[in-house]
Amino acid sequence: SVSAFLLNRSSDLEIECSSLKSIEIPSGVKGLGESVFRNCSSLKTIILPESVQTIGNYAFSGCMLDALVIKGTLDSQGADRYLFDGLNESAIVYVPASEIERYKGLFTGSVLPLEDFVPEKAQCSQSY
Repeated sequence: SVSAFLLNRSSDLEIECSSLKSIEIPSGVKGLGESVFRNCSSLKTIILPESVQTIGNYAFSGCMLDALVIKGTLDSQGADRYLFDGLNESAIVYVPASEIERYKGLFTGSVLPLEDFVPEKAQCSQSY
């Protein structure tokens, strides 16, 4: 079942990111494993559904993102202090308004409310 799926580098779902510009993770995915998008330097936008509750350490390390959209609320174990390690500081992280202060403590770059994200500027080139 998709609802029990954890996306990571060693899963059967292989992420080929050498030319991937943007990705929208499907609803039902519960978490992202450690280093899942590590060094996917061509990625500009990642959109995570409300169902994502955990994100592994260094998941975005080496990414040169313009936008990371986190639509849901990570559980208390799901937002480790290494969550954004290696993510470029020019990226903008969009989160639910109620979570802004929490994420500002984890990311030194810009953290904005979800409603400020403009999807038309980030056409997803791949979804799973």
